Amino acid sequence: MHGRDVRVLQDFLTKVGIRTSVDGQYGPGTTTRVRRWERKSSLKVDGRMTRKDAAILRGQVADGGGALQGNNGGAQPVAPAGEDATLGPDGPRDRARLGAARGPAGDRRRERDRR
Repeated sequence: MHGRDVRVLQDFLTKVGIRTSVDGQYGPGTTTRVRRWERKSSLKVDGRMTRKDAAILRGQVADGGGALQGNNGGAQPVAPAGEDATLGPDGPRDRARLGAARGPAGDRRRERDRR
């Protein structure tokens, strides 16, 4: 699995405190980080991002990310766990911020800007 949704997932994992490289590939590294997030969120640990998991992760990011506590970081899902629930961005502003122009140089610039 690869693409924009995976890049968003990788970015969200980093925002909640699980450093993940953003390469758009759901490979062994991303699977390991998803498992770590599942453990810290007291969820079933299987390395798979379900719609319910995605809603919980989105809620954690919306609450400011940071350290995970409790069974889901204290966050309530912000998207229903139905067939329309996605991890992807919600609007044009987010699409521009998380768009295809991202790459290693952009990631380094964002890290530098956060300091």
